[in-house]
Amino acid sequence: MDNKNVLIIPLWLLYNVKSIDNVNFDTILVENMKEYNIVDRQYLYSVINSIDKNYDFSSVLENIPNSKEISFSNDEIYIYLMKFKSFMENEEYELLKN
Repeated sequence: MDNKNVLIIPLWLLYNVKSIDNVNFDTILVENMKEYNIVDRQYLYSVINSIDKNYDFSSVLENIPNSKEISFSNDEIYIYLMKFKSFMENEEYELLKN
């Protein structure tokens, strides 16, 4: 996938936490994600799924329209995105289904 800027959606949450463990993968996040149509959610999932462990997230972070900086390492961001991927896969939330 060439357009990794869609990663802005899950990365945006990192501006509001001091630790990745503080991100709440809950029903509120489910409802926020369901504001995106199924095609967009599936595309986001496919992009997350295609990320290599050594991917440099700096180019994506540069495109986030926010003057704050995310203080997490590349490895931490990768781990977070894998948690986000698992969250999206949770069948209870139906994020990858209509």
